[in-house]
Amino acid sequence: MRTIKKVYVSHPIKGQTEEQIAQNEAWGKEWVETALLAEALLPRTIPVIDHPGEHCPRVMDAGQGAEHDWSCYMRADIAAMMGCDGILMMPGWMHSRGAGLELHIALQVGLQPYFYEATPEWRESGRFIWEGLLDG
Repeated sequence: MRTIKKVYVSHPIKGQTEEQIAQNEAWGKEWVETALLAEALLPRTIPVIDHPGEHCPRVMDAGQGAEHDWSCYMRADIAAMMGCDGILMMPGWMHSRGAGLELHIALQVGLQPYFYEATPEWRESGRFIWEGLLDG
């Protein structure tokens, strides 16, 4: 089994409230640090590089208040994800175009996938459920 040192935390952003995004990031970061003893890479910590004299292509809207286009964020996130050993998919990822794309790319390049599960019991207890995720 290979050593996992850094894990990209993938979660929906567009259409989420600031509170929902912050909660997903906090849960993901704690899971990576607790379960894997690894560093968590959170999408919103990745800088989008401005290119002087250029503008965002506006391929797809990133949502209200976004400084860049969706494609600008995805390019930066995917580039940063390539420096990771794994990807953690947070709840709601299957409804996010960006998270689905991140998972597809991660699997194609050999990153170890993990799927965060928040059961009703977990929500009540505030504890993590990850049985089976770390097996072989």
